[in-house]
Formats: sequence, C-alpha cells, structure tokens
Amino acid sequence: MTDAPPFVSAPATGRASRKRNYPVVVRRGGGRYGAYAPEVPGSFVTAATVEDARRLVRDEIASRLRLLLEMSEDEVPEPEAEVLDALAEATNPNLGHPVDPSVRVLVVEVGPEDAPPDAPSVPPRELAAARTHRPRPETFAAVFTRAPDGYSGEVPDLPGCLSMGDTLADMRRNMREAIHLHVQSSVDDHEPVPERRRSPAEALAHYYEDEDNDPDNPYETATSELVTVPILPPRPQARLLTAMWRRARRERDAFERDSAVWHPIAPGASWSGTYAAVVRPLDDVRWGHFPDVARSLAAGPTRAELRRELRTVIVERLLEILAAEGAIPLPRRTPALAMAADILHSAGNGGRVSEREAATEMIPVEITAPGAGGAS
Repeated sequence: MTDAPPFVSAPATGRASRKRNYPVVVRRGGGRYGAYAPEVPGSFVTAATVEDARRLVRDEIASRLRLLLEMSEDEVPEPEAEVLDALAEATNPNLGHPVDPSVRVLVVEVGPEDAPPDAPSVPPRELAAARTHRPRPETFAAVFTRAPDGYSGEVPDLPGCLSMGDTLADMRRNMREAIHLHVQSSVDDHEPVPERRRSPAEALAHYYEDEDNDPDNPYETATSELVTVPILPPRPQARLLTAMWRRARRERDAFERDSAVWHPIAPGASWSGTYAAVVRPLDDVRWGHFPDVARSLAAGPTRAELRRELRTVIVERLLEILAAEGAIPLPRRTPALAMAADILHSAGNGGRVSEREAATEMIPVEITAPGAGGAS
C-alpha cells in the first residue's frame, strides 16, 4: 500500500446536513483489504480493492448512523478529533512513529442520509410503535468509593456495571450513564432485569462482604445511594445493530485469520519462535498483549513477573489455537510494527495514548504439540 499517502483527507461539502468526517482504518491482509471506522462499532467490511473497501465501509457507517438516529431522535454521534489525530500519527512516517506499511487512514464524509436503499431497516409500523413508547424509571442502589485519586462506583444488582469519576458529580453522571447502557442493552436483547433490588444499606453491606474492602481504611470511604434511569421497551433498531455487529465481528475474525501466516505442527513435534508484546503501565500493574495473537492479555506487578505471565498466556493460547486449527499463527510483527498496531488499537477505542508510555518485549516461546509431552 505504498502507492498513496498513509493519511488522506476528504473535503467537506459545506452542506447543512448530518454528514460528519469519520476516520476509517484500511488494512491489507490475506490478499484483501479490511476497513472499519473505529468510532462506529460493527462497521468492519472486506473488499478486493481500497476503493471498494472505502465505498462499502461508507455504506456500513451510514446504515448504523441511521439506526442510531432513529433510536435517539437526535444528532448523529460526533467523531472525536483525538481519535483522528492518533490514527494519523500512528500512520505518518514523518512524525517518528513506527509505521505498519499495510495500514492507512482515510477520512470519509458520511451521514445517515447516505444509507443505501437495501440497508437493514425497521418496518415503518414497528418503528412508529417504538417511538410512541414512553420510558419507565428503573432504580438501583450504587456504591460509590472515594479514594485519594478519585471515585469509583459499582452496582451490586448489575454485575459488571462499573464506572469512575474525578469528582462525586462526575461519578454520579457517569454511573447514571453506565446503568442506563447496562439495563437498556439487557432490555433490547430481551434479557431479564433483576426484579429484587438491594437497598442502599444492603448494597453497602454487600460491598464490604469482599475481604479486600475494609470499612476502617482511612484512605477509602464508601457510600451508597439510589440512582434512577429512564429505560425504553425493547428497541427494534438495537436488534438490527446487534445483528450487524455480530456479522462484522465474524468477518473481522475471518480477515485476521486469513491475514496470518499459519504453521502446521505435527502431533508430538516441537516449535520455537519469538513474539513481540506491547507493554503499558496502568496504576501499579503492567499490562501486555501480543498483537499477532488474539486474546493474549497478561498482567504483572513487575517486568520480570509480567514476562513470565506473557510467556504462560501465549503458550496456552497457541496450544488452544493448535488444537482448533492444526496450526499456529507465526509472529509477523517486529517490535516497531507491534507498537504501531497497539497505537492504532488504542486510538480505535477512543483514546490517544503516547508511545512513550509503552514498551515492547520479545518473548521466546517453545511449544510441543499434544501427543508427545505437551507444552513447555
């Protein structure tokens, strides 16, 4: 993909419309091109050429924006300038960052009005009925914890519903949003919402049942209060968006698989190699992952412990992949390209992460296929 600049901007038209400029990542792999807009979940497409990928991903973005607009009856999501800046930085060789030559970033101007005629849509009657429903209030007890570096929150009745904030006001606002997203997603998927709700006192008692939470800790105090959010009945647009997201995830998994260089290992045979891991600090823990191997995340308090955890995780993942595929994906990224992939991933999740906060580790790996000794 060296026939064009890594960063190409599309001019805005100036029309009064809902069109926005969304950054799109295009990557070559397996003889095809994969493209997606990091800020529009489930927009991944594949195509034979860059232009086809750009056209198809524009249709995917427009289709999702139209459904999101129908759900909110408000403006379409605004692209974040920080995401575009980070993506451009990660693919611009003039800025001194490592660059993956198979990746470029485009800017696509698109709005919900650009959705193709054959895009998935909600029948008019069903859409009209959904818009007449009024939200119902749902109330849950949230536990807010104050520590020297800010606030965190959780809802015991909704496992996995967590939030953070610098101030108590930020915490309350973020927690309302987290509860709303959590409950509304369950309703849209026709999953049950807990009927029995803890009181604030019960929620606080549940929090202190965890032996790691000490009520006598002077550096951390917890309180509980009720949070009420408006919840709509199941939205047909959400069902369509979920189906589109699952389809895009399957396509992306297939694209990643086809992009890898696979090495078969006969039963009982051994293989050794070295994979590049990207490591970032977070609070008192170091986190690392291998861009060449999916679901290969590890953590450790020190560099030495993290290296041991990374080696354990990648051996386990390679053996899982070998059992399922009969082959393993060979390392194909140098430390520089692994860093570039991590920057693109971080930016794609809405954050601008400086390369100076990250480092690479080269992890030697040796595995033995099941049948003669297991993994080393």
